[in-house]
Amino acid sequence: IFSGTYSSTAKNLEITNPERIPMFYQVTQAGFDLDLPTKETKNGIEVFREFTNENGKSITSAKLGDVVYVKLNFRSLTKETVSNVALVDLLPAGLEVDIASIREDNSSSWQPDYVDIREDRIVVFGSVREKVDTYVYQTRAINKGTYIVPPLFAEALYDKTVWALRPQDKIVITGK
Repeated sequence: IFSGTYSSTAKNLEITNPERIPMFYQVTQAGFDLDLPTKETKNGIEVFREFTNENGKSITSAKLGDVVYVKLNFRSLTKETVSNVALVDLLPAGLEVDIASIREDNSSSWQPDYVDIREDRIVVFGSVREKVDTYVYQTRAINKGTYIVPPLFAEALYDKTVWALRPQDKIVITGK
């Protein structure tokens, strides 16, 4: 297996195969944006995340140990259902996913095809319909501080022209 690097400013990449044997290649890039997006983007779908308390009231702050509900709202902007969409909910460092709230049947109006639970995010896979659907899960406030909330992002897996991004305000976690 051969690998190589190239400049981030490269305009073209040339790969040669002088022996004419079957070859597979892959180009990958990794990293993160240095500047957070400041405006919402809607391309065929739209998304909205809301943090709420146990009573369903929208919140921008919580106390250490509090349960914070995350409501992911989304819909298709066309008259058709968009299949195979990934909603990527990257959490701020002050919140930790309550895995049981995802694995157990919850009160969401929509059931995903699959949920990938990771340390810092969940990725929810499913179809996005014209009507607003909601997926709810729980987190817990684990660290004090003021946290930047990464934008909620969604993208159709097989149609890269369909995607949405929604920035959000900060969340504050205070002591008990």
